[in-house]
Amino acid sequence: MRAAPAARDLDPLSAALRTSPARRSAIGTVGCVRTAAAPRVFVCDLDGVVRHFDPVRQAAIEARFGLPAGTISTLALDPRLLQPAITGAVSDETWRASVADALRLRWPSVDAVAAVAEWSASPGTPDERVVTLVRRARERVPVLALTNATTRLRSDLARAGLAGVFDRVVSSAEVGHAKPSAPAFRAAQEAAAQLLGRTVLVPEQILYVDDSPGHVAGAAALGWTAITFEGPQQLAATLRASGLL
Repeated sequence: MRAAPAARDLDPLSAALRTSPARRSAIGTVGCVRTAAAPRVFVCDLDGVVRHFDPVRQAAIEARFGLPAGTISTLALDPRLLQPAITGAVSDETWRASVADALRLRWPSVDAVAAVAEWSASPGTPDERVVTLVRRARERVPVLALTNATTRLRSDLARAGLAGVFDRVVSSAEVGHAKPSAPAFRAAQEAAAQLLGRTVLVPEQILYVDDSPGHVAGAAALGWTAITFEGPQQLAATLRASGLL
């Protein structure tokens, strides 16, 4: 799960060019990376890339409870409520209860607990096109998911059929740090090094894809080869250009 959406960059290249000057020569066409050697590991965001939550479904639930579209989503993504949940300071259950409390304050006549429970029921829907690309990349390098998520992530992945897709899932709630903070990316880098049997992994050897330009910038600041996700076709082109397909 990622925090409230930030404004998108004009294109993936503008995000990728946040890397150091020495890395700029490695950037190829928009959305693709041209490197002298293939990455040693692929790190992928989860929500907005591999898994999606249907806003139409969420709006329909809100409408059934007499709420304007986006009401629960806005409350749930309020950093004051969300940040403790995605850094593991509070459980998923506590977070959702706090969302219901906030909803009750604004809409006293609404059954807030029932509304949030129904809104929360879906584990998300995988994009099978992206899942296929991840599986193909995994034939060549370890693939990790790095995601801002609550303590419910593992059960949601199992329910969504995504439990075995990645070699490792790095959850912000488990490491205590959320993207785009540097410790979140370092936790994923350490996990990747372990998978490769190394004590140190060169940052430039990590290919990272995320739909949040702010998260891409955070990864690029640490030297990762970071690309803004624009869709399955662009991801396929990126992986192909990186030698992972």
